[in-house]
Amino acid sequence: MALVLCRLRKTLFLSKSKVEEMCCALLEHFQLKDYEYSVTLTTDRYIRLLNSQFRGIHGATDVLSFPTGLFQRGQLQPYSSIIRKELPMLHNDSVDHSFEELLVPQVKFRDMGDIVISIPYVKRVAEKHGVLPTYQFASVLVHGFCHLLGYDHEEALDRAAMNQVERNSLDTLATLLECRSQDLTPLTSQWSPRSYNSSQCAN
Repeated sequence: MALVLCRLRKTLFLSKSKVEEMCCALLEHFQLKDYEYSVTLTTDRYIRLLNSQFRGIHGATDVLSFPTGLFQRGQLQPYSSIIRKELPMLHNDSVDHSFEELLVPQVKFRDMGDIVISIPYVKRVAEKHGVLPTYQFASVLVHGFCHLLGYDHEEALDRAAMNQVERNSLDTLATLLECRSQDLTPLTSQWSPRSYNSSQCAN
């Protein structure tokens, strides 16, 4: 399940329902029907505040991701390992871990995290590259989703792996948007290596 929130006063270049379709298509593509995440469509000002608060970078960006840590490079992590990050006492081997099952939330959907996208930023980048804003949005959304899956692009090998996952995911959205796969370019292919550590980094 995907929750799409809109903090914009102006009309989007694509409907909220289409964004929801794209978000759900990604869950289906990765066979994550029991998972959920949120996507907030916002302004440069709001994402600039988040970028400064959580990354120490003063400037707007296209996308920020806030993963819950359920995944590492696309692999689901044992829930107990996530719990142990928050409860150091569970590192002690003398502790009876049988109660860990009680700590697993009994919910219908498991939360993957949150994605925040600046629509004005996406529109500017689309104009710069001469592509439709909807296509650029698809690239940004997929990039943010890959971060929720535990992928990153700090190192060359990680960047290559993330790029491939982005390409495969964009093929799915191309069908939904009724365009060619080559019309959608992975975000990790749009930047030079140096820019990965700049304010354009998603996370």
